[in-house]
Amino acid sequence: MTKSVIRIFFSFIIAFSAASAGFAGEPAEERLAGSRGLVSISIDDVSANESDGSMTFTVSLSETPTANVSMNYSTSNGSARSGDDYVSKSGTLTIPSGLTSGTITINLINDNIDENSETFNVNLSNPSANASIQDNQGRGTILDNDSPPSISVSNASADEGDGTISFNVTLSSASGKDIDVDYSTSDGSAEAGSDYTAKSGNVFISAGSTSGSITIAVIDDNLDEPDESFSVGLSNANNAGLADATASGTIRDNDSQPALSINDASADEGDGTMSFTVSLSKVSGKQVKVDFSTANGSARASSDFTYKAGTLTFSPGSTSQKITVSIIDDADDEDDEDFTVELSNQQNADIGDGQGRGVIRDNDLPSLSINDLSASEGGGPMSFTVSLSRPNTMPVMVQYSTSDGSASSGDDYTGTSGNITIPAGMSSNTIFVSLVDDDAYENDEDFFVTLANPTNATIKDKSGKGTILNDDFPTLTIDDVSVDENAGKATFTVKLSSSIPDDVTVDFQSRDSTATAGSDYTENSGKLTFISGVTTQTIDIDIKDDTVDEDDEFFIVELKNPINATLASSRGIATIVDNDVTPSLAINDVAGTEGAGSVTFTVSLSQPSPNTITVDYATADSSAAAGQDYAAKSGTLTFNPGSMNESITISLVDDQLDEGAENLIVELKNPGNATISDGVGVGQIQDDDDSPFLSIDDVIVQEPETNTTSMLFTVSLSKPSGRDISFAYASFDSTATSPDDYMSISDSKTILAGDTTASIMVIVESDTLAEIDEFLTIKIGTPINASLADSVGVGTILGNITLSVTLESFEAKTGTNSVELNWTTRTESGNAGFNILRSNTEASGYEKLNSALVPGAGTSNEAHSYTFADTSAQSRSTYFYKLVSVHNDGTVYTHPPIEFLVGLLTSIDEEIVADLPTDFSLAQNFPNPFNPQTIISYSLPNPSDVRLSIYALNGRLIRTLVAGKMAAGTHRIVWDATDVDGRQVASGTYLYILKTDHFQQQRKLLFLK
Repeated sequence: MTKSVIRIFFSFIIAFSAASAGFAGEPAEERLAGSRGLVSISIDDVSANESDGSMTFTVSLSETPTANVSMNYSTSNGSARSGDDYVSKSGTLTIPSGLTSGTITINLINDNIDENSETFNVNLSNPSANASIQDNQGRGTILDNDSPPSISVSNASADEGDGTISFNVTLSSASGKDIDVDYSTSDGSAEAGSDYTAKSGNVFISAGSTSGSITIAVIDDNLDEPDESFSVGLSNANNAGLADATASGTIRDNDSQPALSINDASADEGDGTMSFTVSLSKVSGKQVKVDFSTANGSARASSDFTYKAGTLTFSPGSTSQKITVSIIDDADDEDDEDFTVELSNQQNADIGDGQGRGVIRDNDLPSLSINDLSASEGGGPMSFTVSLSRPNTMPVMVQYSTSDGSASSGDDYTGTSGNITIPAGMSSNTIFVSLVDDDAYENDEDFFVTLANPTNATIKDKSGKGTILNDDFPTLTIDDVSVDENAGKATFTVKLSSSIPDDVTVDFQSRDSTATAGSDYTENSGKLTFISGVTTQTIDIDIKDDTVDEDDEFFIVELKNPINATLASSRGIATIVDNDVTPSLAINDVAGTEGAGSVTFTVSLSQPSPNTITVDYATADSSAAAGQDYAAKSGTLTFNPGSMNESITISLVDDQLDEGAENLIVELKNPGNATISDGVGVGQIQDDDDSPFLSIDDVIVQEPETNTTSMLFTVSLSKPSGRDISFAYASFDSTATSPDDYMSISDSKTILAGDTTASIMVIVESDTLAEIDEFLTIKIGTPINASLADSVGVGTILGNITLSVTLESFEAKTGTNSVELNWTTRTESGNAGFNILRSNTEASGYEKLNSALVPGAGTSNEAHSYTFADTSAQSRSTYFYKLVSVHNDGTVYTHPPIEFLVGLLTSIDEEIVADLPTDFSLAQNFPNPFNPQTIISYSLPNPSDVRLSIYALNGRLIRTLVAGKMAAGTHRIVWDATDVDGRQVASGTYLYILKTDHFQQQRKLLFLK
């Protein structure tokens, strides 16, 4: 039993009084370990400027130790904070034996913040076993060395409508101390009580902050006035100095200027003066000035009023001023007249209404005047208006009479005289003078109407002139012309209806219609003059001959500005008859595959045309049928002027039918502004579909006991075809032979276009022999217009007995001086034994090799294996071996042959390695039919990538048996009738296909459950 040693430490606290110990203070603690005393540890307090960079604490021992003394230490915050004021630290301090002290250095952080002295602690703990801690905490005092910040107050401004104005009080730097400062406002141009509210107080900025604010209320009045200011002063700062102690506060005026307006005034011209009042819309706190001056209207300065200009001054608080204008009293009867007083160059105000209108009312008799008139002699009477300068309160009467000028009374007008009255309150009346209308061409003529002897008015204009305008002028006409464009020029004839003594002139100008100046004719303009006696003139326009087929074109010659004549017809039309060949239209032939989706025909013009050309088109069937091979289409093509080609796109129907090339037609008809040179385009639809695959099925029939029965094979296409498909076929013996078991056939068949199947009939014969199932094949030759998918149909004739032996395998291999034949049975029923047959050909010539039966197992459901040595085989020879099972009752069954090349060595993993084959080949599986497994052999003359797969007759993959690189030689593989998922397949016929880089072959096998 192991003993433990327990070491017990006793700790005693001995307190000494002042009287007994000779000192006062904390109770002393002493640890005892055995009989040896402990060294006591203490740490001092330290102070340093923060700019010193570090602070060193001394840890002292009460006596010199005989062994190393160690302890842990760590810093802790006081008013100083690690990371801000010092760098925290922890660790272990060891004082070697023989020494009585050690040091701990703490790094300090020098900031720029004015602050109080700050402290942190260094704490001791966990002393070594030979020591105790008497003073476990040293205090470090960090003395600040930064100057206090300075205080500034910034200027501020605000709209008087803002309600307040805020001043920012800022420190030059952050401080670790609270700071405060007094402030008070004082007037400048702004006055406390009317512009702002006086205020004083104290701004407090807490430690760490750098700013404060002072908010002063401002008073919003409605007086337009200059911006005003007051000041804020700082004083009595604590823990900071004053850098900028005064700030100006600007109160921006937000009141609109008053508007100036002047009234309208009126006075009689005998009043002597007229007064206008200029007003301000509201009281202003600023001096307002505005210039004024008079301006003429219907009244004129110096004759109706005295011009005046000057400057009005509005003192603050004043809202109106007057302007007095002198008016002049004359003796003229006249309308009331007006002038204006205009305001301009305003200061400290806007102008709302800057114009005052002054109306001078006339106090004289009104005056009479008569107007001048002109009218054509056929225009009826002339109406002269007699007018007063202004209405009178009394009726006004005046005498009038006509007098000849160049016109003669009686010949040109009807003379008249009399009195005319203008009723009181009215301003005018009318005098009518009748005119004489003749047919003679003559100059304009005049006469006069004269006023005299007015009552209640004066006469200002006594004579009215009447001008009779001649309206008897000859007429001008211009004809229309038509010329071929190769005629060179077109000549227009302008005719005057009659000659007159004066010259007649008229301007002319050519103008485009459908013809264009520069390309179809040469522009021309000018003036025709008909001197007295001349009544006909001509205008020649040059015509340009082009080679462009176009419509007949037109241009115009216009007459205008006739003098001494009128225009009966002002426009002559010239027709330029085109003489060029009409362009012709042609459509091309195209070809395209049906899978392209469409074919596009191009319709072309033989030459450019300035006309819009149209042509109708429509598709038509040829060997292609609309709806089946293409989409019918019709419409109209339009060639814009200058265009040479247009296209017609016909959609094609992409079917899956293998067929020959087919044609459709696009026909052109009904051309507009063109002829058709080639109106039929042939579109060939080229087939792009694969030909179908041809397959033949397998058939099973029961052998008839009497007469015959038929075995009907179906040959099928993988899809319909648009072509006739023909093929040859023939029957071949397998275990069934012709003519004993069936009637051989050899012929050909045709599957018509659109059909998908054909039938081949084989007549099966009856017999009375007891026999097992027998097989024949129908083989299809290379088809026309199709490919082969399955060329062999297996016909099974079901027998009337059951096999006595079910073979599992039958194989050969080279042995010692012999060919070793091995076979395995799955079941045997009454099996007496086996005979072995050999031949050099597969179909015939078999000889029995064994002299006595190879004994069988009788009846057994267990597998049995057998061996036989062919000692007569020759090296490097190919043999076919058959196995014959013999029933106890004497009936026999010959199993299908196997082929063997002597000299091959078969390994256990079923790869055959020996003399290499000379050709690729795929052998018939063995056994066939089979259940549950069969062997498939294949030969490769050289290493190859091989894929050996099982397929259903519809092409569905059942399973891939080999996929990869295989060595040269003969190989075999066992298939257990399962698919890729391990499920057993259904009974029936399957394909197995061998594919290599340069070879492909397929065969059929039959699985029977």
